[in-house]
Amino acid sequence: MRHGTLALVAATTVAASFWTPAACAAVPAGWTNHGFTLDTAGMPLHEVLDRFAREYGVEVVSDVPDRAVKRETLRAAGGGGLLERLAQAYRFRWFVYGDTLHVVPREDNVSMRLDLGANGVRDAKGVLAGVGLFDSRFGWVELPREGAVIVSGPREYVRLAREVLLPARPGDAADDMQPMVFRLKYAGATDRVIAARGKTETIPGMKTILSNLLVGQPSQGGNAGRPRIDADPSLNAVIIHDSAGRRAMYQALIEQLDVLPRQIEIDALIVDIDRARLPGLVSGAAPAGPGATLLVNDAAGLLARLKGLEASGDARIVATPGALTLNNVAAVLDLRQSRYIPLVGERVADVAEVSAGTLLRVVPRIVDDGAARVRLDVDIEDGNLGSGADAQVTRSTLSALAIVDLQQMLMIGGYGTEAMSGHKDAAGARRERLYLITPRLAGGGMPAQAAAEPAVAPQPQPQPQPQSPALAASVPAPVATAVVPVRAAPAAPAAPPPEPTWAVLQSDKTLNGTLQRWAAGAGWQLMWELPVDYAVAVRTELHGSFADAVGMVVKSMEGADIPMKAIFYDGNKVLRIVAKGSEP
Repeated sequence: MRHGTLALVAATTVAASFWTPAACAAVPAGWTNHGFTLDTAGMPLHEVLDRFAREYGVEVVSDVPDRAVKRETLRAAGGGGLLERLAQAYRFRWFVYGDTLHVVPREDNVSMRLDLGANGVRDAKGVLAGVGLFDSRFGWVELPREGAVIVSGPREYVRLAREVLLPARPGDAADDMQPMVFRLKYAGATDRVIAARGKTETIPGMKTILSNLLVGQPSQGGNAGRPRIDADPSLNAVIIHDSAGRRAMYQALIEQLDVLPRQIEIDALIVDIDRARLPGLVSGAAPAGPGATLLVNDAAGLLARLKGLEASGDARIVATPGALTLNNVAAVLDLRQSRYIPLVGERVADVAEVSAGTLLRVVPRIVDDGAARVRLDVDIEDGNLGSGADAQVTRSTLSALAIVDLQQMLMIGGYGTEAMSGHKDAAGARRERLYLITPRLAGGGMPAQAAAEPAVAPQPQPQPQPQSPALAASVPAPVATAVVPVRAAPAAPAAPPPEPTWAVLQSDKTLNGTLQRWAAGAGWQLMWELPVDYAVAVRTELHGSFADAVGMVVKSMEGADIPMKAIFYDGNKVLRIVAKGSEP
């Protein structure tokens, strides 16, 4: 409290004496005997200041808004007097340090306490005057008993005074620096490198992202005071060596980058088909001629027709790869053939690798527009080495970009296999190569064991019937019976069908696992997008439709740390579980 009182008294003293007649500006010696005359002629203020700066050999740094100067002829016997006239008329303040004229708004005023020690207080004013910075128009209060001074004035003036009186020492920044470890939950600490056909694609890890963002290119002055960032792959953590005061900033930035990624399963089918069989292959679509790209809604029907064509010899399935990848991360399939060609010179010998084949690269991106669609960025390279010692290598490339619904299949055609191989097949048929790509959401990061558990469809539970213990022990399992109506007795009213029962089992382990099992039984696909999961502690049963059961689960979790919200997409039967309050 004692320090605060002194600072308030000093600030009051400075404010009371700010415009006293005794205050005078500190100006270079050459300004006093150097007159100045200028006809403004409607010039803006910045142009007037530029003319003045050129006349007196200084550089202007101005923070005042530009405005028109009234037309008049400015005359002054010295540079300081002219600036004072302009400052009074256009409400700004100024000071000179070195070869720079600083012009700031009149409202720009701050105060700062500088702890210099008893000896430093006695010499402080003389030091500022010696370097040409001290200006008696601005506030200056000395506190000898506390070994401090209070400087008041424009923000830039106070900053410069602090730099002169308290210069930063090289060891000060290093003394406050310490290592800080941040463990990551979902993001990778190190880079991931994808290699295909002699080319590499690097997916930056957290270390690279932070280094590019916070450090950038090293300066010529060295790395003193700059943060150092490293990664520990065994802990999946980043280690930052920087000032401890920046820990909260680093923590907030890492939390925004280290988010739960959504998983996407990419199923691909590469098939060679007799070109004569292409028309009518996709029901309800135009004939798929060479180069056609279609979005297939009836994927199951198309696969069944392809199976039939394979059985009759009209189609050949080349590959059926599948990959589980993350949102915005590439999935790469490389089916290549390599041939090593000898290179013989006069005194050297070497071999060169020549590769060709099928390369499929797919980058999926979930489109968050409320329809649960996937944007596919597809790159295809296909080719053949040919036959013979001097055979040519044939390569074809294709890039496609499409937005596909979850129940759709992207079909890309247009590759004639006889053009790549140089001959037709044994039967003389002309073959067309098709690429069929189907994206599927994999539950938004659910555990692998939950996805692998077999789905059990909910079954209506039979009503218990009273029976004796002996009868109960003699019946090993329920037996289905047919009910035959009897004409002699009046028909009893039909009982309403029992409501479906949805069981929450401890074997599900988590609530995500329970909802995954329910969704699979009801023919839905679940996307769990919560950053946390909840353990299943007891067994219980819920009755009603699938939507009713999910709604009861959501309502029961209203008191959880992160309340959830269920979003149903009836068109493609997708259910999203998101945090309550988030955008759908």
